[in-house]
Amino acid sequence: MPLLFHAGTHYTGTTKIQAFCAHNRAALAERGLIYPEGKSDRAYKRGRETPGNGLSLALHVSGQQANANIWDAHEAALGRGDTLLYSAAAFWGKQREVMPAIADGRDARVIVYLRPQTELMGRAYSAVRARRDYSGSIEEYFEEARPEMHYLRKIEEIESWAGPMIVRPYNAVKGEGLIPDFLAQIGVDNDTALSVPELNIDRPEPVALPGNLRQRIIDEYAKENAEIERRYFAGENWLALT
Repeated sequence: MPLLFHAGTHYTGTTKIQAFCAHNRAALAERGLIYPEGKSDRAYKRGRETPGNGLSLALHVSGQQANANIWDAHEAALGRGDTLLYSAAAFWGKQREVMPAIADGRDARVIVYLRPQTELMGRAYSAVRARRDYSGSIEEYFEEARPEMHYLRKIEEIESWAGPMIVRPYNAVKGEGLIPDFLAQIGVDNDTALSVPELNIDRPEPVALPGNLRQRIIDEYAKENAEIERRYFAGENWLALT
């Protein structure tokens, strides 16, 4: 498989996975997996949150930011027959439409971790208020965010070009289980040569959802979450909305 895309999502240990891959870049290369360098390495080395090594490449392909050197390195690596891993939460959002262009007809596999939308909403709202001085209510923010939380629609969109995705329940593996699970999914043996770097990420506490909003979220997503559980989690209810 020449290309692996880790598409996040937000608040599912994405920065932890990205920092791990950057920290262990040489050891992963010895195991046949190239995690290309990205501008996000600067943030990782400071122990901070990163956008992942795939964002600059995606922005170049979409025409939003010129990063020709990153694209040239990408094409050269594929020409050598390397197996490449790119990670960016943006692949689950606005940049997911550029993944086929990055793959350019080559086989690709996409992995994503999901958590219940009732958990995601409170975390996302507290973060957006802190990062961009958002003054709207949590109900108003939900109206903006609701299309992005229809997980099944995105999965089916990605699978239309990439084939079956690797869809994992974040709550089943969060904490110390996340990195071993990620390595297992991408076919890399976990051993003592690989280490998890320290991170210093100060995230605001999630906002408690009002009861009426919680019920709206349950009504909106429960049915499709159950279908994801049936298809990918062997029926286990890791996306149950409470």
